Amino acid sequence: MPTYIEATISLHVDDAPEMFVAHVDGTESLGRPYSFVVDVLTDADVTFDPRSVIAERATLTFHRHPGEGPVTELRTISGVITEVVEGLSGGTEVKSYTLKIEPPVAVLAQIHGQEIFVGAPIPDVIVEKLTQGDIDLPHTMRVLAPAAYVDSTDTELWTDAPATGFPGEPRLVTQYKETDLSFLMRLAEHVGLAMFFEPGDEGDVAVFTDHNGGFTAAEDAIAFHGDGSGHGILSLRRRTRWVPTTVFVADYNYRAPTQTLRDTEGAMVFDVLGARSDLAQNWPGISVEFAPNVKNDKEAQLIAKVRAEELASSCDRYEGSGQVPAIAAGLKFKISGHATVPDTQELVAVEVKHTYTAPPALRINGGTETPQYSSTFEAVPVRTGNEAFTVRAQRRTPKPRIHGFVNGVVVAPDDGLSAQYQHLDGVGRYLVKMHFAQGDMPTMPRIRLAQAHAGPNYGIHFPLRPGTEVLIAFCDGDPDRPHILAAIPNAITQSPVVATSQEGAPIDPNRILTRSGILIELSDGDPPATS
Repeated sequence: MPTYIEATISLHVDDAPEMFVAHVDGTESLGRPYSFVVDVLTDADVTFDPRSVIAERATLTFHRHPGEGPVTELRTISGVITEVVEGLSGGTEVKSYTLKIEPPVAVLAQIHGQEIFVGAPIPDVIVEKLTQGDIDLPHTMRVLAPAAYVDSTDTELWTDAPATGFPGEPRLVTQYKETDLSFLMRLAEHVGLAMFFEPGDEGDVAVFTDHNGGFTAAEDAIAFHGDGSGHGILSLRRRTRWVPTTVFVADYNYRAPTQTLRDTEGAMVFDVLGARSDLAQNWPGISVEFAPNVKNDKEAQLIAKVRAEELASSCDRYEGSGQVPAIAAGLKFKISGHATVPDTQELVAVEVKHTYTAPPALRINGGTETPQYSSTFEAVPVRTGNEAFTVRAQRRTPKPRIHGFVNGVVVAPDDGLSAQYQHLDGVGRYLVKMHFAQGDMPTMPRIRLAQAHAGPNYGIHFPLRPGTEVLIAFCDGDPDRPHILAAIPNAITQSPVVATSQEGAPIDPNRILTRSGILIELSDGDPPATS
């Protein structure tokens, strides 16, 4: 019997029919859920309702049959079925189905809505999404320095904080018109947490890591067979891309408006806060990211480092092909038997594709024909010394933008406080509840109100009281950076100037009316004449 690789699938569903795996196309990417599309065949007289297996656990197992020796299990993928296509051709001896298998976190793609988080580190927000309500998805958080993600409101981190006296506010993280899965992925991508999957008892485990030691380490090196013999990596090449090698991030923080970024000689680089990070290469090219929502130098340095390492992870890639189902996104491995790649060089797989096809006769005669399996991969070399960097996933998940405005209402810090009085903080900011934030959600951090006139020790401010409807806009459309544009009337808080048919009423009145009834009125003309 010749050496070959056979893929089998088992469905953990009551009364599920026996299925023959005819074809598999699998795609894996660091930072994203995998997807295996599996074509299966059943006897024509065997039927099942495709709806009965949606969201059910499915296991795809790769085996190797080495001649007369024992069958070896090479890899098991344990996910859930997210799609079933039933062939309805008819007139054949078999029925065909196509199943899509994704990791258990795929359930988060079915939850769509809005939610706000206040003061929570991003790793904690991710874990909360994975464990909310009745959902308890298997996960592991491998974070090297958790303190790096703690929300920093310490004014000592602002270079001119003593001059401003502005107190910090906890960080706002907003999910807006997106699925929980998209929200989770974009947060992880933003701070450089690479997501991949490992086998677990309750299905494949979602792993998040911010350091190279957090990736899955292969037990053995993978053999290279450049002559096409044996099983392993059959071809290998290295691709080097030109990328920017200097990265800046910059942002404006109104709490420290005079903070700047200066170079080592003291010359101003940006008149706002920021940070710089450089790759080991010295190629021409600069990347400047403005407004990633960093509040201080510490946060700017973290994001600049992550952005530089993301570029480094796309700069140098090993691209290979062969017959190695064990290579998965997030696997850290070495290659043996290659003439130029040292057997000590570690690689992290970031892109993997699998293709498997079994001859139809294999289903009938029990294995006299050989199925065909192949895989391709891209891997990032793990560097050490001065060239060391953390392998990062590429940012692919867009952040929602609010390009117009949303409605909200001014609220008091506590339900028991009177709505008859203003509840500003020590620098004139407000608590606002956005109407899209329904249910048991925390109150947003205090935000500023745009004024008609403002300056050092002067300005105009008519304070808003709880219950006042406001229009909220967002800096660069970022849902995490709200500002109050204006107060607007509604059916309860009506405008002090309305159309009137009252005799003797002034033309074009302009009014300032206080809560107690004090009125300042300006008019540009006499009342209309009466006949």
